[in-house]
Amino acid sequence: MLSMKRYRFAIVGGGITGKAVAQFLLHRGLSFILSSKDALDGAFRHWLFSHEIEFEEGKNSLDFISRADEIVVSPSVRPEALGLDRNRVISELDLASRFFDGKIIAVTGTNGKSSTVSALEFLLNYFGIKAVACGNIGRPFISVIDDDVEIAVVEASSFQLFSSRELSPDIGVILNLAEDHLDWHRDMDEYVAAKTSMLFRMNEGMVLLNSDDEYLSSLEGFAPDVCVRWFSKGNGLNENETCIVEVMDYLGYKQEDVLAALREFKGLDYRMQFVASHNGIIFINDSKATNPASTFWGLDLLKGKGFYSIILLVGGSSKGLRFSGLLKYRDIIKVLICYGQEGERIFEQVGSWTPSLIATGLREAFSIAVDNAQQGDVVLLSPMCASFDEFSSYKERGKVFNELVEGFVCTFRDR
Repeated sequence: MLSMKRYRFAIVGGGITGKAVAQFLLHRGLSFILSSKDALDGAFRHWLFSHEIEFEEGKNSLDFISRADEIVVSPSVRPEALGLDRNRVISELDLASRFFDGKIIAVTGTNGKSSTVSALEFLLNYFGIKAVACGNIGRPFISVIDDDVEIAVVEASSFQLFSSRELSPDIGVILNLAEDHLDWHRDMDEYVAAKTSMLFRMNEGMVLLNSDDEYLSSLEGFAPDVCVRWFSKGNGLNENETCIVEVMDYLGYKQEDVLAALREFKGLDYRMQFVASHNGIIFINDSKATNPASTFWGLDLLKGKGFYSIILLVGGSSKGLRFSGLLKYRDIIKVLICYGQEGERIFEQVGSWTPSLIATGLREAFSIAVDNAQQGDVVLLSPMCASFDEFSSYKERGKVFNELVEGFVCTFRDR
């Protein structure tokens, strides 16, 4: 079917995913059109013109898109919002899986996806297997198809999986499930259904699930030929580490060898990243914590390491989430500083039980934090929210926090 000259795709979206899909289809000699509700950047527009690709921008016209046989939607697109026939819609992950000849490890969940995917990429390459981390982590799966790759370690978001109909990995992993992206998904049921959908398409391989998760512990109905394994934290390992050990065990690697190699993995920027220590005050950057459950994970980690005096910076833009779970950590939070678009709402939900302050933005929140910090405190940026009220991404937010810490430390160093 895909080799038929008259078979046409429509790409909906002109961002990172849309560009990668367009380049792939052109390289394979497959026909496509492109629709973007936003204005295209000049270089991509010129590329489309130069290759005589028909496109529209500033709108998503149903008549235009429907001229295609199959529609590849970017992750942020809800097909029904455009009136698209779901039976003709696929995700970029689906398209990539059709052409990829290697094995696929697909990792999803609310928190820990990027860290787990990056660690698996590191370990597989460490042991001599050509692996690449791709998907929601930043590099589209479709862009690695023609690389020399034996295993694609794919981070799969709920947005991507919502439109996916075909992705069936060799190893399917769900780390955990908690409220997230409820500004996009209709409710938690839809979110869970999206996250778990890929597992029910698997006919072989391994499904790996978190036994401590209330949503996952009741899952059943997998194909009889699928190996189902469970993991949980224990024996000095956190959930992500035990998950990684299980995946590598399934692939034939011993736990002691995996843990020894894992000690060489440096981790990701802005995910519980140690930034600096000054006068007994520790600064940690967890900008990637864009939902409450992710912040709770970081607080549990710090508490387990014996930190009981935390100045916590929380806030940002809305994702329609609740913050009351923070009450569980009032014994270790010295000061709660709420900032940004969601600052007042967080303060209303949890600010009455601990010293809490409101700031307009991250910079003011940081200033308040250092004014209140003393020896033995941890100043932790773990926002529980998206970054788009003030920054373009969690990475920009994390970079600014690191710069603020560096500026603070240098001020005292130069005295």
